[in-house]
Amino acid sequence: MELSICPDSPDVELSICPVSPDVELCTCPDSPDVELSICPVSPDVELSICPISPDMELSICPVSPNMELSICPDSPDVELSICPDSPDVELSTCPDRPDVELSTCPDSPDVELSICPISPDMELSICPVSPNMELSICPDSPDVELSICPVSPDVELCTCPDSPDVELSICPVSPDVELSICPISPDMELSICPVSPNMELSICPDSPDVELSICPDSPDVELSTCPDRPDVELSTCPDSPDVELSICPISPDMELSICPVSPNMELSICPDSPDVELSICPVSPDVELCTCPDSPDVELSICPVSPDVELSICPISPDVELSICPVSPNMELSICPDSPDVELSICPDSPDVELSTCPDRPDVELSTCPDSPDVELSTCPDRPDVELSTCPDSPDVELSICPVSPDVELSTCPDRPDVELSICPVSPDVELSICPDRPDVELSICPDSPDAELSICPDSPDAELCTCPDSPEVELNICPSTLIYAIADDAYRSMRDRNLDQCIIISGESGSGKTEASKVIMQYVAEVSGKGQDIDRVKEQLLQSNPVLEAFGNAKTTRNDNSSRFGKYMDIEFDFKGDPIGGVITNYLLEKSRVAAQGPGERSFHIFYQLLSGAEPALLESLKLTSDHNSYEFLNKSGCFNVPAINDSENFHSIRNGMKVIGFQEKEVMGVLQLVATILKLGNITFHHKGNDDGTDGCDIGSTQEVSEVCELLECSAQTLSAALTQRTVEVRGDKVKTDLNTGDAFYARDALCKALYSRMFSWLVQRINDSIKVKKKVKTKVMGVLDIYGFEVFQHNSFEQFIINYCNEKLQQIFIELTLKEEQEEYIKEGIEWINVDYFNNAVICDLIEKNNIGILALLDEECLRPGTVSDKTFLQKLDSRCSEHLHYESRNCKKTQSDKSLPHDAFRLKHYAGNVVYKVEGFLDKNNDLLFRDLSQSMYSCSNLLLKTLFPEGNPSQKSLKRPATAGSQFKISVTELMKNLLSKNPNYIRCVKPNDDKKAGAFDLSIVRHQVRYLGLMENVRVRRAGYAFRQNYDAFLYRYKMLASETWPRWAGLNSKGVETILQTQGIQGEEYAVGKTKIFIRNPKTLFDMEECRRERMHYLATLIQKIWKGWRQKVLYRRMKRSQIVLSANWRAFWAKKCYRRKKRSALIIQCYSRGWKARRLLRKLKHERRRLLASIVIQKTFKGWQARRLLAKLKHERKCLLSSIVIQKTYRGWQARKLLAKLKHEKRVLWSVTVIHKFFLGWKVRKEYSAKFRKIAGPKIARFFKIALKKQYLLKLRDNLPSKSPISPDWPKAPTRFKQSSEELKKIFHKWRCAKYRSRFDEAARYRMKEKVTASNIFKDRKEIYPSSVGEAFRGDYAALQQNQKWKKLSGQTADQQIVFAEMVMKINRANGKMVQMLFVMSTQAILIIDNKTMALKYRIPLGQIHRISLSPYQDKLVIFHIQKSGSENGDILSKKGDFIFSCDPHVIELVAKAYLVVQNHTKKPPEVQISPQLLAEFKGSSVEVAFSKDAQSIQGAGLKVTRKGNRLDVFNA
Repeated sequence: MELSICPDSPDVELSICPVSPDVELCTCPDSPDVELSICPVSPDVELSICPISPDMELSICPVSPNMELSICPDSPDVELSICPDSPDVELSTCPDRPDVELSTCPDSPDVELSICPISPDMELSICPVSPNMELSICPDSPDVELSICPVSPDVELCTCPDSPDVELSICPVSPDVELSICPISPDMELSICPVSPNMELSICPDSPDVELSICPDSPDVELSTCPDRPDVELSTCPDSPDVELSICPISPDMELSICPVSPNMELSICPDSPDVELSICPVSPDVELCTCPDSPDVELSICPVSPDVELSICPISPDVELSICPVSPNMELSICPDSPDVELSICPDSPDVELSTCPDRPDVELSTCPDSPDVELSTCPDRPDVELSTCPDSPDVELSICPVSPDVELSTCPDRPDVELSICPVSPDVELSICPDRPDVELSICPDSPDAELSICPDSPDAELCTCPDSPEVELNICPSTLIYAIADDAYRSMRDRNLDQCIIISGESGSGKTEASKVIMQYVAEVSGKGQDIDRVKEQLLQSNPVLEAFGNAKTTRNDNSSRFGKYMDIEFDFKGDPIGGVITNYLLEKSRVAAQGPGERSFHIFYQLLSGAEPALLESLKLTSDHNSYEFLNKSGCFNVPAINDSENFHSIRNGMKVIGFQEKEVMGVLQLVATILKLGNITFHHKGNDDGTDGCDIGSTQEVSEVCELLECSAQTLSAALTQRTVEVRGDKVKTDLNTGDAFYARDALCKALYSRMFSWLVQRINDSIKVKKKVKTKVMGVLDIYGFEVFQHNSFEQFIINYCNEKLQQIFIELTLKEEQEEYIKEGIEWINVDYFNNAVICDLIEKNNIGILALLDEECLRPGTVSDKTFLQKLDSRCSEHLHYESRNCKKTQSDKSLPHDAFRLKHYAGNVVYKVEGFLDKNNDLLFRDLSQSMYSCSNLLLKTLFPEGNPSQKSLKRPATAGSQFKISVTELMKNLLSKNPNYIRCVKPNDDKKAGAFDLSIVRHQVRYLGLMENVRVRRAGYAFRQNYDAFLYRYKMLASETWPRWAGLNSKGVETILQTQGIQGEEYAVGKTKIFIRNPKTLFDMEECRRERMHYLATLIQKIWKGWRQKVLYRRMKRSQIVLSANWRAFWAKKCYRRKKRSALIIQCYSRGWKARRLLRKLKHERRRLLASIVIQKTFKGWQARRLLAKLKHERKCLLSSIVIQKTYRGWQARKLLAKLKHEKRVLWSVTVIHKFFLGWKVRKEYSAKFRKIAGPKIARFFKIALKKQYLLKLRDNLPSKSPISPDWPKAPTRFKQSSEELKKIFHKWRCAKYRSRFDEAARYRMKEKVTASNIFKDRKEIYPSSVGEAFRGDYAALQQNQKWKKLSGQTADQQIVFAEMVMKINRANGKMVQMLFVMSTQAILIIDNKTMALKYRIPLGQIHRISLSPYQDKLVIFHIQKSGSENGDILSKKGDFIFSCDPHVIELVAKAYLVVQNHTKKPPEVQISPQLLAEFKGSSVEVAFSKDAQSIQGAGLKVTRKGNRLDVFNA
């Protein structure tokens, strides 16, 4: 027996079978007791001896390796196998039918299973009870057992899983029909309907041509098909067996039945209302009767003439016939029994109101008022939208409801019929009337002064005129509070009804009432909009936002006790119903300088005084505050603490409640109050001067107690805050230098910090309110904006804030001029209307002076702030004088025109605004415009643990350092104002011009000079002139013609000419004078509103006439159709009745015949079934006998084969033992002979030595021996060296030749060989230039990397490394590309195959490696695909096999998202045939670039990163299918397989 170790698996021991040398035996490493062998016939089949049954020979199936095959010992022609999925199931191939696979069922050993050759997913078995019955498991329903009928093989039987006593079968004629034997009536054959699977069909035994079915919804209802009319489905009613039901063929959802009481009455159930029972009237078949489900005593019917009209008999008054109006389904009509010509109806909106038509005047609709039964209401025939009534108290007074304002009640004055009276809904004590002389003037009696008559000015609807009782010739202009409601109402209704976004612009001087007007508008919106939980919440939040913002943004000035020191624009968003659903507030330029300083008699912002006056002692103590106002430097300078008209304590509690309603959390409210307290405490910090050692000025904090309390409120370090207040860090060229602040700079830094804290806190408050009131859902909204911005201000000392505020007012005035004066006059001129131009002052020149780019005051201010060098407020004034001195609206003492004006200071300039001249002091302009805050202060605030400070000071984050200079305050405000103007121009504007009556803040006092001045500069006089001289109504020709074309016979119903001619025709037909209208190019202009009212009245009368004409024609047509339907209904009714009776008689006869046929067929089927069962039993018995006999034969043959195999194995063992004995005997003989030969050689050598010594010992002296020996040694060495000199090998470093040396000099020869090799290598290297040395270095590097590690390395040793195989140095496209990427020096360039990471497909690319990066280029277009910097390559991987694949591993990026290379992952290339050169060059280039060599990994299994996931790359040396040039790459999941031939 010859043994060997398997090279692939060292733990497997191979042996050659001594009997059959072509059979190779081995021991299985997993099961040592199993002996494996390779089949000589089929090498891919592995044989083994089963350890359990030695007579059983096993083999591995070559097709399915997890399938173990064996030869059945009983039946050699049957091949057995173990099922890999179920080890306890034994599979075999049927010898009779090779395509059928048999197995033994593990649960029932007596059941033999097989796989159906036709349907592989069908498992067959032999039934143990009935051997001739073949069973199978249904693959779709495992709980259903199928069987093949032995009599009819094309019929498949199964047992129903739900009803085991029901046997199912597939109909051979219609495979989609499933048959079964009914367990209750065996002679009844059932089937499943293929169309409706839940419908069970059967053949009626009485009538074979009648098909019965069980209703799936109601199992107790039996359905059948009518033989005479297949489209009619019959059924027996389960509740009333004597009632026969059927499905209506015309309306399938209608179920018909024959009434048992009245056979000629056909009943049905209404599909829409199951509780309503319908019937066909036998007299009028086209009349459908039903019983009303709500009132069973009311019988309903469908009108045959008008099917959409439902008739009923009134149960209370049988002589009254009711009907549902087809036009208004919720309107119930009836004929009055007393007056047949009066038609009654019930009002759908008010059920207790009964409507009727007046018999004398059909166009008047009468009704009884439910609240006052003695008041009779009617609809005015001339104006349908006006409801008339007779006043019960004064019968001669006729009352009506105004259609425009339902809450206004109109009446006719009994004394003067031409005067129409009404009660004002806002002020019930004011009585309104229409002036008979001037219909466009509305008169009213003033309740306060009855002798003063009020009226609305027709030219200026927003001005109310009255006649002074003392001087009738004096006409006064009064602005009551209802004016604001009227404007808000007009804006609200235009937005809601016409879907136009609105804006209300409130303007006027400071103290004129703008803030109060905005409150009135908000109250109006809250009152007129709808109700609901969400809507009320939004309303309350919008209303509560006003007091909160007023507390933080308003302050007392000399002009106004509640002056807005910021601009506010609120967009209120409404849904389609007009209900508020949210809003957005935008704030503009808070006057934050008021925090640190106020003028005499003024106060800081309200919140400071409210906190000190209204907060509880515990809250003040927690905030480190006291209630004494004089204790705080920021509040005690102005000398004003309390305002008589303001209750600070109550307002504080209102603010706390308002913030809670808006949605502020308690910790947010406390955070805001802590910041307010911090500002007050910071104002008390003082600084003392100190001198530094270097001669510079510094300062120390004088109140450390205040600093510690501030730090406790802000939760920060006292050392950090103190350093930020007294020192400043300056960064110069990357170096940070800390400098001490002098006392003035420290106070400036403290004030700047307080102003920044308050300003940013206010902006945060606005944003927080916006987060609460914003629209939560994405819905389409309509917007109404309210602009409440600071008014025009002129103080004794005007600074940067007043300049910005007045600039904003100039922009608002410009919008007013553009929209009200300029555009309207331009429209008249554009339309060609004769027009005398009304002059007005256009303030665009002032706006340009302030905001124009490069030359405007704001631009010059920014330029001065950003200019390097020494800048100050005086240099800014000098720049203004040099640039703006020639402007008409600019003045200063340095201008020639005003040099002698002593009222103008030298440090100020004067602007001529539209509202008057204003002198601005330039002191502080630059500082306020820069608005700078030292970075140390920002960083100290950011380091605090307070809830809000990190949000308020994001620039203080050290990780987000930015050297970008922030925008100036002026440029920011200019951008905000520009956006505001765009927003206002995009909406329909409404104006509220607030006029301040006096400068003393007194009620009821009018200073005519002040009022006159405001009226003039606001442009109201010019606006009145334009309105009076213009036209009240204008409209496009096409719209006007479409509305009024019925007023002229020439234009009705169509006008074929020009629209303008048609409009003129209508006006001429109405007799309108030419001076009452003007014809433009595209529009018609009407001067007097009364003309338009008259035309509307004529249009209503004409529309009423046309409606009457249409009604008359329709009623005539309806009567004709009624007659034709009644005649046709009589014919259809008689025909249907005769047909019904004939069909019923025929069905009874047919049903009897069907029953007889069914009984006969059932008897024949049962007789045939018994015969088939007997034949099947005989067939199964014969199969069992054959199976038993064949099993006995197979077992007998298996025993014979086992005996022969034992004999063969015994002979093999005997031969093996005998041959081993012979081999051992021969080995012992050979060993003895070898020992004898060695002994003879040793004896002969010693004998020769003794003989020589004996012969020559007498001829030499004793001491001659060593000398001779030494001589011989020297002679031999010299001889060897001379011989070596003459026979030196070639000087080639790769020559292996070397002269053979004697044994004595073998060691010396080796040393000389090394020395000679080093010498010739040095000589060889000395002939190299630098390039050749680098190539040699590459070869040495390749040897170090690949020698004895890569199979293809030896073939690459003799090949020179050329590098540029693509000849790119002459390629023009490459020169252009390398110039862009700075990769001019090429190290390696060749066409490679790039492996796709996702599917393993290969794409040819140009691979270029430079000294900086690896470039992957499209070989056709030379377009750069990837550029991999050498610094990102940290590993190179290859396999040890013949493949040319190389993997470049890319380092992961350190950033959160990473770059695109780290996202893509590693790259795989196939470089054939220069992969050795590619890796060696890449190794050296990466080492030279990064000073660190990359790791080279050579292994058959590698890990790679592909798009963020780790993928195992496995190389296989053997493969069955190789793609391309001996390489195939496939990917499955996280594994990439590489097959190499």
